[in-house]
Amino acid sequence: MKDQQVESRRQYGDIEEVINELETRFRQFKNFDIVPYPPYDHHFYKPTKFFNTERENTVIQKEWETLEANLPNSIFVRAYESRTDLMRAVVVGLEGTPYSHGLFFFDILFPSNYPAKPPKLMYHSYDLDLNPSLQRNGNVNLNLLKTWWYTFYGHEEQRWNPKKSNILQVLVSIQSLILNSKPCLYEPKGVVMQTCKAMLYMLRNPPTNFEVFVAGYLSTKAHPILLNYKAQMDDTKTMNKLFFNLVKAFEDNGTYCKHHYNEQEKEQALKEEESLEEKSEALGICVAEWIAFSTGCGRPKLKLW
Repeated sequence: MKDQQVESRRQYGDIEEVINELETRFRQFKNFDIVPYPPYDHHFYKPTKFFNTERENTVIQKEWETLEANLPNSIFVRAYESRTDLMRAVVVGLEGTPYSHGLFFFDILFPSNYPAKPPKLMYHSYDLDLNPSLQRNGNVNLNLLKTWWYTFYGHEEQRWNPKKSNILQVLVSIQSLILNSKPCLYEPKGVVMQTCKAMLYMLRNPPTNFEVFVAGYLSTKAHPILLNYKAQMDDTKTMNKLFFNLVKAFEDNGTYCKHHYNEQEKEQALKEEESLEEKSEALGICVAEWIAFSTGCGRPKLKLW
């Protein structure tokens, strides 16, 4: 028994050491920073030479100054010295909303005639549907960006104003008008699930320039995320499996989560998922399609050899 206790303390100590190192790097992550080159996975990146005019540089540098001075603690931006027309940003879902502690990434392009025209945004959706204004194809529907929503419902004060509007206003509007406490047409429980699913994808493949941020943020916020999810949980297998997938991902990321669950329930849930994956491989069906088929939400597409 004594040896088991020593082993437990040693393992927990290892986890704490990982978390402390990760937290240190995470807390050094600036809300705004300029890095030399844009990542190849940026949606608007094209491997062609980009010529910055003096006027364009001056306009974008003013945006940089505004962001560095005024970004809230829940929005982080990376700009690129060699491509001033590009940015990447992450907006954090605020507490008290179904998007609480979620991470929402956007690739940004400033057109050559900016600010006469608003910036273009591409949302990292991970093919998840959690808000009608953040579409699966990456489109962002916001009055400020003059989208179809603006065409029918936009008011004068919500339109892009070349003399007043800026990218900070766009990002703050996304957080306050889209990621709010009353998601349009969506049930809060479903939004919470989709937001948590996105976290799993991010931990597996974080956006470039934000690797430390994703790992550090989800490490420090793992406990409130799990508590929030448990508050929404029902008796369905779908929610139960997703909960234990979250637990496993957070533990793999270095967070101690054993006080959040029963070990036997975790093993059972993960075993059922492994069985599901084996069935999908045997039938030549992807896991997502098999889940849709088994829950009556769709028909699997068989692969033909």
